Amino acid sequence: MLWRIFCACPPHRAWLVSSRLRRMASSEVWEGVDAYFGKHLLPRDEVLAAAQERANAAGLPEHQVSPSQGEFLALLAQSIGARRCLEIGTLAGVSTIWLARV
Repeated sequence: MLWRIFCACPPHRAWLVSSRLRRMASSEVWEGVDAYFGKHLLPRDEVLAAAQERANAAGLPEHQVSPSQGEFLALLAQSIGARRCLEIGTLAGVSTIWLARV
């Protein structure tokens, strides 16, 4: 298989690499990575925290973007020189806050 070449994995250990790749594809792993980035790389933002608290108090589902996703969204908007943004379907306004800061 092609992934064996990229992993430089001997054939007798391919099952181990394959099982690790399957675990990495799970949403639990990516949620953990996202939480780690948010905790260690981005400082706490009081405006975003207040928006999150209002969303929780209103009983909104937890579908808003994470701090690292919001930072990346702002980076994308800034990299293309966006002066105006149109967001359709805002939930708690977290991504809107990130875009407004660009």
